[in-house]
Amino acid sequence: MSTVTGYALGYEDGRSAAEISRSNREIVDRVFYGHRPVQVDQSYLDQLIHALADAQAASDHNFTAADAFELD
Repeated sequence: MSTVTGYALGYEDGRSAAEISRSNREIVDRVFYGHRPVQVDQSYLDQLIHALADAQAASDHNFTAADAFELD
């Protein structure tokens, strides 16, 4: 089979070689590596960033308070 014929047959199914390759890579990643693609809303990421900032501030406060308690 020539390259042109193979190329044409790939488009006959409505999928390009790049799409087939991407699909195969997704299957391999899912089966062998346990990757699961997800979509996350930006507002959820913003909430996580805010929660992390709060936890860091609480951690800094607790460290400072414990350090001051040990000095007394």
